[in-house]
This record gives sequence, structure tokens and C-alpha cells, in this order.
Amino acid sequence: MAFDGLLMHQLAKEIKTNLPMTINKIVQISDKEILLDGLSNERNIRLIISIHPQNNRINFTEENYSESKQENEFLLLLAKHLRAGVIQSMEQVGVERIYCFQISAKAVRYSLYIELLGKDANIILVDEANKIIGAMKQTSLSKTSTRTLTPEAVYHLPFDYSGKQNPFQPSSINESESLVTQFHGFSPLLNREFQYRLQQGQSFYEIMHELNSSDKLYLSETEQGIQFHSIPLTHLRGESTFYPIMEGVDIALYKMLTRRRTDSLHLLVRKELIKRSRKLSKLEKAVLEVGHFEQYRTYADLLYTYYHLLPRNAASADLEDFVTGELLHIPLDTKLSAKQNAQKYYEKYHKGKFAYTKLKEQIVLSKMESDYFCMLESRLEQADSIDALEIRRELEKHGYFKAKKNQSTKKKQNRKPSIMTFQFDHDIKIFVGKNSIQNDYLTFHYAKKEDIWLHVKSYHGAHVVINNATPDEETLYYGALLAAYFSQIKASGSVEVNYCQVKTLKKPKGAPMGMVLLGAHKTIYVRPMEDVIQKLLTENLVQMA
Repeated sequence: MAFDGLLMHQLAKEIKTNLPMTINKIVQISDKEILLDGLSNERNIRLIISIHPQNNRINFTEENYSESKQENEFLLLLAKHLRAGVIQSMEQVGVERIYCFQISAKAVRYSLYIELLGKDANIILVDEANKIIGAMKQTSLSKTSTRTLTPEAVYHLPFDYSGKQNPFQPSSINESESLVTQFHGFSPLLNREFQYRLQQGQSFYEIMHELNSSDKLYLSETEQGIQFHSIPLTHLRGESTFYPIMEGVDIALYKMLTRRRTDSLHLLVRKELIKRSRKLSKLEKAVLEVGHFEQYRTYADLLYTYYHLLPRNAASADLEDFVTGELLHIPLDTKLSAKQNAQKYYEKYHKGKFAYTKLKEQIVLSKMESDYFCMLESRLEQADSIDALEIRRELEKHGYFKAKKNQSTKKKQNRKPSIMTFQFDHDIKIFVGKNSIQNDYLTFHYAKKEDIWLHVKSYHGAHVVINNATPDEETLYYGALLAAYFSQIKASGSVEVNYCQVKTLKKPKGAPMGMVLLGAHKTIYVRPMEDVIQKLLTENLVQMA
């Protein structure tokens, strides 16, 4: 990954400008991520630290993260020692992926080491005597570990730094050799960028000066994922966007987290859609095969009517249809009498009718399931990290994913979803459900019967509710605009949005979450306008989902 020592060198400058920082709260996002919620220069800031093997990072964040309910001993330890403490200063160890925060709390000074070393990443709390108080990942001295990370053990840096040069003070440069092996702070990605630029005629010193002067982060989205660094990655030869460095890291890593969570969901949804398509094809073929069951009743009726005219042991009978007058050729079992053949055809009729009814029910159910997965596929295109988690919980509930151990507690399963809320004058609110769990809860549990419900016509999208039975034209327009924007046709020039009172909606029996049957309704046409949407998101959004 691109989160290397040289990028951390640039981030350290930004972090230092926000120190000292008072730690008000320590929040656990997952078993590998924590948030330090604090105060700096009289403003609230949040520092996220992740030791996820693929997405190590540390940065100030403004994104929304759901708090994990899983108990963690290390989090309790941090809260015990560091809550209400002050991060006084921080230093990077050389140009490596290690920060050391100096924190004073309750007249005691602590060191908090953040080691962002890929799969060996860790967070370690150390006392004034350089003894370990606790670590997020504890290890004992063994064949696979060169140091002990248990309470009371002396803290040592994870490896020897003497074998490489400081890239800001190089004594020699071998341009034909990997810079990763020569210098501290280089990732393979940054090495490729340097090598490319060196071949284009830039000098090592020019590139290092550009990197050291940068206060931006450059993002490039490739087929392999999001790549980023504090200088443009020109060797990727694609378009890149740039942001202030801290904001850029927040955006890049949040996108990567969302992609990580949605990729497995996309795969499952596509797999289920293919499975439903094949199943539907087989069911429709089976319906065609049994669809002539009415003919069996016609055969039976004719045989009962004319049995006395038919010779014994006949192999077939040609009789005139009562309705059409057409001459029907009826195959017969020579071992049975005409009446027995009639009875056999009645039995085939009843079996065919039962099979036809059941197959039709299966087709309806299969189409509903296909629509459900199409809806999920559409929602995943717009899902953020929290949406992805809720969609996964929904799929776990339906048995498509196995619930993770110690994560699917009854309390967590019964937790009410958070609904995106927009506040307007006169206590008017518009609620937006961004996934099936939120839609189902908003429409059938949260909204009042007289509230106005909106949804794009004939496409998948958000359920939108206005908490008023007779909203004015402007509010109705905003509701329709949000329904169009949070749908799979947000890019269309004109979007049809249906609206009605909640009490006219019904949920089909056996339907998946978020599916409704629309009763009496009206339609409004809107054109999704980015500037109006951004104004709503900036000025009227009071709660994120």
C-alpha cells in the first residue's frame, strides 16, 4: 500500500499543527481501528488509527464510522490511562512507519507508539520507564516474533534501522537498484514513481524536494484499486485528483474501506442474480411442460361421455371437442378400460394443475428475489461504509452471509437503523432510507400513516418520507429531488417520482426487506440538480445514516 514512511513524514507536519490535543473519548470502530475524539485549538477533531493489514493508516477524519459494540480489553486499557489526557507532542521514528505520541494524563507521562507495518501493524502503550502497559496485538518471543509485546516487557523498536540511508540526506544513490532497499520510507509504489521520473530526466533531489514541499495528496483510481501519494503518480498515466493532504488521506482510505466492504457484497449479489436467472429459466421451461394440463381434463371428459362407444383395448380414440368441434386424437392405455383411461387423465390433470400453480408461485417468488438483488446491486453503487455494513447485516439475517462470531449479538441485530434526516422550516423533516434495512424501517415502522412517501418510478432507489400530510410545493420538490438523487437513475435528465401517503402502501407477503406495493398515488417530474442537492446536503442535513 502507499501509506509509507515518506507519506507519514508529510502527514506528521499536519498532525503536529493540531497539538496539543485533549483526548475526550476513545472509540472502537472495529477490532483493528480506534478513534481518538478530542479538542484542539478550541475545535473538535477526531484522529483515526487503523492497523488493518491492508489499510494501515492514521489521520484526522470527518467521515462517519459506526461504533463497535464488541468489548476490547486494549480499548478499556487506553480509556483507563489516556482519557482526559493531552497529546503534547509526536515524533516519527526516522523516516519509518512509526509515530510516537507523548501523552500526559493524571500527572503521568505515556508514550503511545503507532506502528503501521502492514500485517505487523500495532498500537502499543508504554510507561515512563519504557515498559509496555498493553498492546493491541500482544506477542511473546518466539520463532515468528523477534520481540515480546506483553505487559511489563521493555519496549524495543521492531527492527534495526542502521542498514538504510535517510532519503533527505543521501550519501550515495544507485538509480539502477530499488530505492526500497537503499532508503528508509520508500514503498514499492513510490519506488516505481521515482524510477519512472528518473528515466524522464528528473533528478532524485528534485523529486525529493517536490515531495517534501507537498501539502497535497494525489489520488489515482486504477483497476487494481485506489493509489495515492503526496506527489502525482505520473507512472500510472491516468487522471488524478488532489486534495489537502489530510483530507485526501481521509477520502482515499474511506473509499478503500468502503470498496473492501462492498466488493464481497457485489460478488455475492452478482452470484445470486445469476443463480436466480438460471432458476427462473428452468421454472419457465417447466411451466411450459406442464401448461397443457387443461387438455387432460378435456380428454377425461370426452372419454367419460363416449366410453360406451369405444372398443375394448383400443390404443387411441378420435373424439370431437365439445367447445371447438375439433377432432382430438387421444392416446389410450390398452391395459385399461375407457373409464379407467378417463380416470388416469383426471389424475394427470390434477397433478398438472397443482404443479402449474406451485411453479407459478415459485416464478413470482424468484422474480421478487431477483428484483431484491437488483435493488441491492443498485444500492451498493451508492453505498458508503456504514451502508455496506447494514446491507451485510441484512444479508446475514437472510442467511446469505454467515454472521461473524461475537458480532451478531441480539442487541446488535435489534439496533434501530440511523436514517438520513433533512431539517426545514416549520419543523418539516425529510427522511431518506439508503438501503433495504433503512427503507423497511422508515416506511413500515418509523413513518406515520399520514406522512408523504416518495420513490422513483420503475427503478430502484431510496424510500423518502416527508413528515407532513400536505407539504407545500417546495418541500414536495425537495423530497422528489432526494428520491431521484438516491436512485439508480440519478444521472437522468428527467425523473418520474411517485408519491402517496404511507397508509396506502402494502408489503407483499414473503417479500424481501424494502419492497412495497403501491396503491393510489400521484407523480411528479424532477431533474436532479447537483447544486441544489449539495445545498441540501450542506445546509439541511442534520443526521447522516
